Amino acid sequence: MDKRMAGHLARAVLLVALAAGSASAADPFERARDAYYRGDYAKAVEGYREAAEQGNVEAQYFIGLSYAKGQGV
Repeated sequence: MDKRMAGHLARAVLLVALAAGSASAADPFERARDAYYRGDYAKAVEGYREAAEQGNVEAQYFIGLSYAKGQGV
């Protein structure tokens, strides 16, 4: 493989990695889960609420759990 081909391949791999990372960062449920594990319960409930409005059943459960525990509400 020549240097030019290796450069193109490296750029393609980087673009795929960036696209995958930005897709998960945009998911409200993933953001909420990350916030919960950081201890930012208010931000977690906000993200769970957004995901729940999109029909995410797990997010609906976690909103109920947050109310039951009194975390972030």
